[in-house]
This record gives sequence, structure tokens and C-alpha cells, in this order.
Amino acid sequence: MSIYVISHILEKYSQVHLLKIKGGKIMGFHKENDFNWEGIEKVDYKTASTDGPISFNKTDRHTLVGDGQNTSFHTRYFECDGGGYSSLEKHAHVHVVIAARGKGVVIVDDEVYEVKPHDLIVIPPWAKHQLVNASETEPFGFFCIVDADRDRFQTLTREEVAEMQKNEKVAKAIRVHEKYWG
Repeated sequence: MSIYVISHILEKYSQVHLLKIKGGKIMGFHKENDFNWEGIEKVDYKTASTDGPISFNKTDRHTLVGDGQNTSFHTRYFECDGGGYSSLEKHAHVHVVIAARGKGVVIVDDEVYEVKPHDLIVIPPWAKHQLVNASETEPFGFFCIVDADRDRFQTLTREEVAEMQKNEKVAKAIRVHEKYWG
């Protein structure tokens, strides 16, 4: 029996590609305990330098499926501690995000979505976006599925952030680190 894994969900949901794993053998097993996986390292969300831009706060990343696993996608788990948030960014690739624990806010261009576990959001290419923990005390965790071969994120310009902040709901939700522009 073969195992099939969905490897891409295209922006328009018009096509699903399948990856066949030969022989029905799984390629890895990692036990989970409180959103930590045996054999999978928890690291800072992105590499930050003390003298360069900082685009996130209180956020960790686990790469669950990544390089070296013969897939055309990566699956990561991110967790924002109380008051934490991801980068306010844009890029050419699509994000598939599934909330896993806690409550969060997802900003996509001029829309703000409140999410809870099992909510799904597909972030389109070049959308300005950020994920924010809605709690100051409880963690907010989410899975993120992206193409393995993808572009790097881009931070927004001061003008782009100012344009987003013209929307009252967005202005209230987004977080911009004091060292966002360096």
C-alpha cells in the first residue's frame, strides 16, 4: 500500500499534486509532547542580529518536514509566546497556515482574522501579512506549509506599513519591532 501526501495547494484550489512514497514506508517518526517533537530542534523563528533589523518577537520554529526529506514542500510549526508575533512581511510564495493552539490574529493586507485551533488560512503571493499572539500569557501555535523551493521574505517599507496603518483594524493588530528597519 502506498502513502500519498498532499504536496501543494495552489492559490485557486484548482489543482492538487500528490507525492507517492514508495513501498508504504514512512520517512520519519517524531513523538510529540506539548508541541515539541523528539529529534526536532526548536530554534529562533528567524536569525536575528543585534545590529541589524529585527522583524519578530518571542517566536520559535520547529521544521517538521524540510530539506533532505525528498518532499516538494516544508512543514514548520511556529509558536509565539505571550505578546509574540511573526515578521510583518511579503513574498512570492503561498503560505498554508493551520492554527494549532491558543488564539491569534492573522493580518493579510487590509484584513484581520481572529483564529483558533484548526482554523485554516491560505495567504496568497505578495500579500503583506503577520501572525500575532492574541494573548499576553498563553502561547499561540500554528503549522505553516510552504514550497520547499521558495523565495526569501521581504520586510515592508515605511510607506507600506503607513499605508496598512490607514486601516484602523490593521493598525490596532500589527506589530512592528522598534528595530524593524535596523
